[in-house]
This record gives sequence, C-alpha cells and structure tokens, in this order.
Amino acid sequence: MPVAKGLNLAADPPEAPANPGDVIAAVEASPPTNGRAWIVDHHSVNLAGKDIAERAMLAIPMTPQPPGGFPLIVWGHASKGVADACAPSRDGPAAIPLIDSMIDAGYAVVAPDYEGMAAPGTHAYMVGESEGRSMLDAARAASRVKGSGVTAGSPVILWGFSQGGHAAAFAAQIGPTYAPEVHLKGLAMAAPVTDVASFVRRAEGWPEQFGLLITIAYAFAQTYPGLPLDQVLAPGVLGELDVLEQQCVQEVTAYFNRPVNEMLVKTPRDIPAFARRFQESLAGQTPIGIPVLVIQGNIDQIVDPADTDALVRRYCANGVAVSYLVRADENHNILSDDTLLPWIRGRMIGDRPPSNCSDNRSSKTPATGL
Repeated sequence: MPVAKGLNLAADPPEAPANPGDVIAAVEASPPTNGRAWIVDHHSVNLAGKDIAERAMLAIPMTPQPPGGFPLIVWGHASKGVADACAPSRDGPAAIPLIDSMIDAGYAVVAPDYEGMAAPGTHAYMVGESEGRSMLDAARAASRVKGSGVTAGSPVILWGFSQGGHAAAFAAQIGPTYAPEVHLKGLAMAAPVTDVASFVRRAEGWPEQFGLLITIAYAFAQTYPGLPLDQVLAPGVLGELDVLEQQCVQEVTAYFNRPVNEMLVKTPRDIPAFARRFQESLAGQTPIGIPVLVIQGNIDQIVDPADTDALVRRYCANGVAVSYLVRADENHNILSDDTLLPWIRGRMIGDRPPSNCSDNRSSKTPATGL
C-alpha cells in the first residue's frame, strides 16, 4: 500500500511544466525517530528535455531550524531494479540507512527514488546524468517543501552506496551547470559503481548477476532510443523483459540465473553505440570542486575494488581532495557512520578537507582509518 495517504503509488505526470525541483505534492509519512517526514513528488527533466515527475523521501530533525536552514544530505540508494514496486519510498524514510544517526546529528535527509521509479517511465538504471539530476532535483525539492526547514542556502552533502555512489558522483559532476544554486559541500560514496562497462563485464561471466547486465542494457535502450538491444540479448530473453518492470533486483537476478550463452548474443561493450553511452556514464572523468570521501571493501564481490581505485586516481589526477578508506576483509555492504558522520561534519563547518591522494592507496593496501 502507499506509504502516504493522498499520493498514488506512482507519481502522476505533471499537469503543467514547471521548474526542476518544484513540488507537485508533499504528504507526511511515517517519520524516523526524533524526526518528521514527507513523501515528495516534484518536477524534474529527463535527458530528452521533457518535464517529468519524480518522487523522493524527505526527513528532518524535530529541533529548531538553525540559521540558514537545516544542512542537507542527499542519499542515493543502491540497486533496487527498475519496477515501480521496488521504489524505496514505498517503505518511507525507514528505508534510508543510518537515517536515525543523521537526524540525531542535526541533518535533514532527502532520498530520491530516481527517474522512472514510483513515477511514469522506465528507470534510467546506471545512466549517470539521469541519476545525477534526480539527486540534485531532490535537493531542490527539499528546500521547497513548506515547513521542511531546508532552505535554498542550506549546505548539501551528496552521499550514495553502490548505484547510489554512481548517482552521487554524477550529481557532483553536473551540479555546477545543472543546479548551480545548490550549495554542494562534499561527495561521499561507499562501494560505488563507477564504471558501467566494467560492471557489465563482471556480469557477463557470472550467471547469478547476469540480470544486472540485462537491466542495464534494457534501461540504456529505453533511455537512448535506437540502441540495438536485439544485438545484445537472445530472442527468448527479449520476450521476457516484462519481468524487469514487475520484479525487484534480487528476483530479476534469480530469474535470469541460467547459462549465459543462452542469453547473450554479444556483449554491449563491443557494440559501439552502447560502448559510447557506457563511456559517458564513467564517473570521475572531469574535475569537481568539492572534496570526496570514498569507502571500499577490499574483497567486494559486487563492485570491483580496482574500479574504485581507478576512480580515486582520476579524481586525484584532477586535483580533487580525496579521502580514500579501504577496509580489509570487507565485502560490499560496508555502510557505517563511524567515518561518514565525522567527515560530513567537517565539510559542514568548513574545515580544510583532508586528502590522502599522495599515499597512493588502493584496494591492495587496506587501512584501518583515513
């Protein structure tokens, strides 16, 4: 059932165009401990330039609004699939990891579902600019919800895990041009997907994860009309793609857990039109003007730690202040607040950002701290 009375499960299409981040509807939802919460439908714009509706969750502390407004964390969620039924907003703010810790620390938190989740259209899974726009427009919407205590001048931290790390990285990259009024102070990522082509490569030899390749190819083909999906997937698989719009990521990967040679005609990495789009969604290709925290487990089986190493090298080469923490004997799920919250506090109060770029850290040299 919907998490908030008064809203449909899927955000309705906008009745009339408006500015990205303008609120369509905001309905109070079950709050986190010591907080208040809303489900917020708001305007965004897709890569074709069309005005669309998106959905986000917003939670704030039940404390007096500080001067300038509550500082804001924008949370990017991990892979859920592309089906509306998988949108985290269905579970309300309780679906946001570490939400109580962030609220208790005095931060407001907004969490977009991303384009096409709990909203019309197909979720642009792993399409970097789409994800980045969702993060930034959720931040805009948070400041336009009456009574939120978030203002247009609130300092903003981008924070994401796995797919959400990809979303946060692209929000940082496009922020100065797409949403220059959003006051970005830092980018934090845990086990981020950063290289779509490499992520696809891992799935090619891993039947248990091949559903992720199918989801990526499908989402890119939906986002960029003309991509030759029939050159990637066998005819039988093409007839099963409705599963993607009905099931969440765990069910999708289980459904397509079968011999890869029965499903894959040709890797999309070797099809120029797909490869070009994958390259556009490679994170960290351009300098960004905010400091970065990256946390990675050195035995991550979902995200290749070498890809995260490469992301850090790209940022460092572009002069970005990067704090890179590689945790020994840690797999993919490395969410914790022990490093995150002190780092965020430093960015919010204006401390000089730390950087260990000169240490040349990598997943082969895990450390116990920054």
